[in-house]
Amino acid sequence: MTSLETRRLLRRLCFTICLNLGLALTACVTQPAIPIEDRLGALQEAAGQALSLGDLNSMETIVLQIMQLDPDNALAVESMGMLALRQNRLLIARDYLTLTTELDPGRWSAWNGLGIVADREEQHDEAQRHFLRGLALRPGHPQILANLGWSLLLDGRYEEAEMQLRASLQTAPEVATSRSNLALAIAMQGRYDEAQEHYLSLYSEAVTANNLGIAAQRRGDTNRAREFFQQAISLSPTFYTRAASNLQQLQRSNPTPVLVLP
Repeated sequence: MTSLETRRLLRRLCFTICLNLGLALTACVTQPAIPIEDRLGALQEAAGQALSLGDLNSMETIVLQIMQLDPDNALAVESMGMLALRQNRLLIARDYLTLTTELDPGRWSAWNGLGIVADREEQHDEAQRHFLRGLALRPGHPQILANLGWSLLLDGRYEEAEMQLRASLQTAPEVATSRSNLALAIAMQGRYDEAQEHYLSLYSEAVTANNLGIAAQRRGDTNRAREFFQQAISLSPTFYTRAASNLQQLQRSNPTPVLVLP
């Protein structure tokens, strides 16, 4: 299906939904017509208020009204894509966000959203291309840098992930997710002491030790993983179920070698 056909399909879909919701052509003929610009402005303000309140259903209804009035409104189309992304409806999100970039290639946030969709679909190369398109429009944007770093981390490119996550934290040092992901990127390179410093700024000693154990296990560093999981259990004031489960799994998959005597 071409992009034009996709756009027409989306328009028909939006119009059908609007009709079902009773949103189409409801103005009384005895009232003066309100200029489209004024109606769009009021609807966009209402959509923003609904989003700030977390009322996604109302926001979706309002955005559909905007798209009925202005089918080529890139902001409205992108909003539908972002709503679908928040609900993890990845196919719908990709279609709306792709259409957004066709309507307005300069919307960095749409490229960023497409990158998130691709990462959730485990298409990391594609995700990174989208993030780089976003960065070309908004160089140094911490959110895009953080998402690119996470994508590289998922892709096993730990040094590059570390570089992007450090760049993100330079601008937005308060973002805990970025710091946690940086700690993981460092740990996956075997620099456990350095990773520990970052983890301890966010988590308890027990959780930090468990996270380091997971990283060591993923690296195939079995002995260090065992040490970290045991440390997590001993440091926790209560029984640390997750660390104990990780230790048991490690022991099952990597049993202690039996000493062979001469």
